Amino acid sequence: MEALLIANNICFWLGVSGKAYEYRIYPLDHKFETEAGNFIFAKLNNFNEWKPVYIGQSNDMSKRLVTQETLDCVLRNGGTYIHIHPNPAGSEARLREEIDLQKQFSPPCNDR
Repeated sequence: MEALLIANNICFWLGVSGKAYEYRIYPLDHKFETEAGNFIFAKLNNFNEWKPVYIGQSNDMSKRLVTQETLDCVLRNGGTYIHIHPNPAGSEARLREEIDLQKQFSPPCNDR
């Protein structure tokens, strides 16, 4: 299973529910505004397909999103980009999206 790249910086990730979520693609060091959202640390495989390394959510994307241990896992597993889906619908909606995508993809750094 991979994500569908629509344009140079937009990607749709399909959850186990069948729902598609639109994400924007940024380099790992991008600084974000204060907003709530879901995020995916991802890499491109040898077939130029996006693969998730870690899937999460935050109520403030401008702050550190993961622990150093998780970031180390992301880098060890080839994570090179972060995909962002602004999601101000509340913590329950962000958690549902996070779980929907985690169940679909089983990213290696979420399984630690």
